[in-house]
Amino acid sequence: MAREEELVLAESVSVVALSRALADCFGFEDLVAKVAGSARALIGCDGATVVIRREGKCHYVEEDAIGALWKGQAFPLGDCVSGWAMTHRQQVVIPDIRSDPRVPLQLYLATFVRSMAMTPIERNGESIGAIGVYWASYHQATDSELLAMRAIAQSVAPVLLSARSAAMS
Repeated sequence: MAREEELVLAESVSVVALSRALADCFGFEDLVAKVAGSARALIGCDGATVVIRREGKCHYVEEDAIGALWKGQAFPLGDCVSGWAMTHRQQVVIPDIRSDPRVPLQLYLATFVRSMAMTPIERNGESIGAIGVYWASYHQATDSELLAMRAIAQSVAPVLLSARSAAMS
């Protein structure tokens, strides 16, 4: 078996384990913490965040990272990469934050982030959030990493939608 196939298989097993673990979460905070921590571990990045779309804004609800990011903050959909991913319903890969016009540099230059990828979380044709992963150095996200991010987003979508509804009521 080739190394890339071994990695994909290992990530698939980990995503299945994550899906099972999500079912055992005890609420919204527990759920988003599990997603951020699992995304960081599965991808092998320096940071991961969970973003929720609510009332035209991107709410950064959880992070697991080597340095502080934006947990607890909210930004208009049009002012951040997570909003772009949700609005366009597409993964975003940014190997160098300084060279992409979608990146609000004033927010990123104070952090460790130099490269990133963002994946929308979708359910029933609606982008309800996003998962972001970050690297402290130049990094081109691999097909395997992007596939793992999509799998995590698909696994978390139904549980996140239910947890988000419960947390908002």
